[in-house]
Amino acid sequence: MQSWYVCHHSVSVPAHHPLRRRPKFTPPAGPGAGRRAPSSTTASTTFSISCGGERRDDDEHGRGQIGSDVGRRDLLLRSSGLCVGAAAAATTLGIGISSSSRGATGPAHQLGDPVQPPPLNKCHPITDLDCLTYDCCPPYSSKDISEIRDFVPPGPGAGLRQRRPARELMQDPAYLEKFGNAIDKMKNLPKDDPWNLIQQANIHCAYCDDAYEQTGYPDVRLQVHFGWNFLPWHRFYIYFWERILGKLIGDETFALPYWNWDDEAEMTMPRAFWDPKDSFLYDALRNQRHREALLDYRYTLGDDNPTKDQYADVVAHNRNQLRHIFSEDYLVQPDLFMGMPVRAGDGGVFKRSGALELLHNVIHNWTGEVISPYLDMGNFRTAARDPIFFGHHANIDRLWDIYRNKRGKVEFRDRDWLDASFLFYDENRRLVKCKVRQGLLPKQLGYEYKYEDPTWENVGDARHFLSLRKASVHRERARAANNNLSPPTEFGSEPRALDTTIRALGHISTPFSPTNTTVLIVEDIKFDHQSPIRFDVYVTKPTESHHADLGELAGSFVNVPHGIAHGDLEHILEGTGPSVDDDKLVITLVPRLGQVTVGGIRIESIPITYGADDEGSIDSE
Repeated sequence: MQSWYVCHHSVSVPAHHPLRRRPKFTPPAGPGAGRRAPSSTTASTTFSISCGGERRDDDEHGRGQIGSDVGRRDLLLRSSGLCVGAAAAATTLGIGISSSSRGATGPAHQLGDPVQPPPLNKCHPITDLDCLTYDCCPPYSSKDISEIRDFVPPGPGAGLRQRRPARELMQDPAYLEKFGNAIDKMKNLPKDDPWNLIQQANIHCAYCDDAYEQTGYPDVRLQVHFGWNFLPWHRFYIYFWERILGKLIGDETFALPYWNWDDEAEMTMPRAFWDPKDSFLYDALRNQRHREALLDYRYTLGDDNPTKDQYADVVAHNRNQLRHIFSEDYLVQPDLFMGMPVRAGDGGVFKRSGALELLHNVIHNWTGEVISPYLDMGNFRTAARDPIFFGHHANIDRLWDIYRNKRGKVEFRDRDWLDASFLFYDENRRLVKCKVRQGLLPKQLGYEYKYEDPTWENVGDARHFLSLRKASVHRERARAANNNLSPPTEFGSEPRALDTTIRALGHISTPFSPTNTTVLIVEDIKFDHQSPIRFDVYVTKPTESHHADLGELAGSFVNVPHGIAHGDLEHILEGTGPSVDDDKLVITLVPRLGQVTVGGIRIESIPITYGADDEGSIDSE
């Protein structure tokens, strides 16, 4: 049967565009000089599908063993593009239409509720892309549950463990041996041991594939992706994995490596992870074509590897995209980087991931298998079974630390974020309750990163990118001229099939002010999840020659499971010529693959509020 997925996409207009003039950002002297007020996303319509399910208990390869029949379940598939759709394995026939991003499928609740640890006895099998159900509920015992304790951060007093770049692994045989010994011990633990490698991976599956109900909201599933809990939850998750490995080998100083894929030298898969000789780091369930390929942040499932002639362009684009997500706009608006607020009872609607999570998704898809269900890294259920997951997320964690240092203050002083809490097994096999405020900085958790100056901050490289981009623009304009693009028209009030290029006018209805940000929203995107989908979004200013070119690539929508193709926005509209109408933009949707229906487009101005600090203190400051 066909199944449809619906999402809203938003595209930030870049800082240099006339719509985006605001005073230069300076990191504040105080710890909480202002924050953005909590905001909600646009309501969306969600369609569910029915799957005839069989419950499976995974084998070590994640393929699953058929167990008891659990009957029919409804699956809300997710995908990502310029924003991210919510992941949910629904237990009711359809979620329906929500009009708010808060409490959409649960009872009404008051503003100011942080997400709480889930009721551990309310963990359900999840339905994966193969329409089979899998049990990824960790083996919590009644004793564990009765003895949950509050987490006490170690702090820097005992000395900081140092996480080093993965490329140094090959130069340190002693560390490689130690790392391999730790993983072998984890793999060989009893299957029901909470430290067992599969059980540790199941923690990610349960929190990220909607196995848990939310405390107080039994009809709403707990999801730590697609919002502001993404970065802190994963910081705790890899922290405890690291501490457990250290405990297994009796080394309190053990620290994970990070895969520094933001550096040109590591924009390929680290050799230690793809060489079968190092079996403890090797995972056969990867895209084997990418073992020595250059990572392209514009990767879409099935793309060819970059050629030697494309190498410089890909590296420059990657660096430029990194510069963009650390730009002034993202520093003053942390939800653009971190993700939108997610509070207790939120569910049934699509939240928006932050820029770092969107980029993170590309690496997951690039690493995982290219065939459904995209094991291991391309699927939330199995991603943490691949050791490279932890090198990847250590780098995500490091990039968050760089962002925090650039900002100079905590991202949100909202108690709904600071007091959001989760459960993990610690290095003593105890269940501990961790709050976001306890892990705002790596030093709180007793580790640091061996830093190297980010190569993507190089000004000369930015100039090189501009020269490459101009050449690309000329090529795109030449192709557009050959395609004889039609003039843009009003999109209209009815959904439109994206079976040919759509050229539509976007209206800027609200004058820009220094406290606003302007976004483009592509609404109600419907598609058959069983077929590969891609379309690209271009933005330009209206000119006398409407048919001249597409403009600048703002991003792409791709329905790879749990992943995205993310376009660079930093130089959008630069070099597109003068505008004949400052109140409009030309939006072009170009179909690349599959059948898609789009409900509409609009340009929206979102206020940024610089308010007073919340009362109380933050542990890290």
